[in-house]
Amino acid sequence: MKPHWHLHCFKFSTQPELSRVAAFFNLPFSKNSDYLPLGPEAIRTVLKEQSSDKYVWLFRYGCICLMNFEPLEIYRFLKFLESTCGVDYHLFSTYNESHVLEEEDPADLQPKTAAVYAHILAKSTELKYMEDTLAAQFDRSEIFINELHKGWFNSDNSMLKSTTVQMVRYQLQILHSLRILDRPAEYNAHLALRRRYDEASAEYELHKRFAIIQRKLDELHGILTPYQKLNHAQKAQRLIMMEVFLLSLFPLPHLVKLIVPKILTFLANM
Repeated sequence: MKPHWHLHCFKFSTQPELSRVAAFFNLPFSKNSDYLPLGPEAIRTVLKEQSSDKYVWLFRYGCICLMNFEPLEIYRFLKFLESTCGVDYHLFSTYNESHVLEEEDPADLQPKTAAVYAHILAKSTELKYMEDTLAAQFDRSEIFINELHKGWFNSDNSMLKSTTVQMVRYQLQILHSLRILDRPAEYNAHLALRRRYDEASAEYELHKRFAIIQRKLDELHGILTPYQKLNHAQKAQRLIMMEVFLLSLFPLPHLVKLIVPKILTFLANM
């Protein structure tokens, strides 16, 4: 059997506080960092045992990739994460990927090569999560369509607002967090790593899946557009009515000054 390493990737959170994990290990981590790598020394602190061939990559969008971890070791590391930045076990059990990195020569099994696959597995896992949450949004959008067909519309519909906000969040996540179309800068300077990354990206079809999600977002935007137009129209109509009402109040004091004396004179002459 060829020399190999096992990589397991999981979705463990939506917004992990990786700065707290970095602070625990006294490692540098800035707001602009996309991920936090942990080497054998840091992992040994958690597992309390020698771990020369174990590595961990934590990504800011909530995925974790562990290399050469046994199930019990994964559990122990999760308990550590739970105490530092939190763990969503439902996400963890639902969204995951794995990969076996094989090489003919054991010397070719390098952490920098494994890091390439860690990035790809994390992006693939996050795409699975986004595909499912977007499908759920599509199911909810059927309510919009039914209401439009029946002529029912509520401009204060909280579902419309939450769906619109969620769409914006998806766009930001795809463009600024996942960066599906961007190869990490650290791989651009090395031809072998750049080739590995591109091959792994094609293997997990990241670009195709990105295009599918983008198309679904466009379709969902098309569903919401009639609601958004009606929403703006109703708000504009309310604003006009409010302006008319306020304008009608301006002559009221003058009318009172004019009418009240006449009424009093009329009553005095009765």
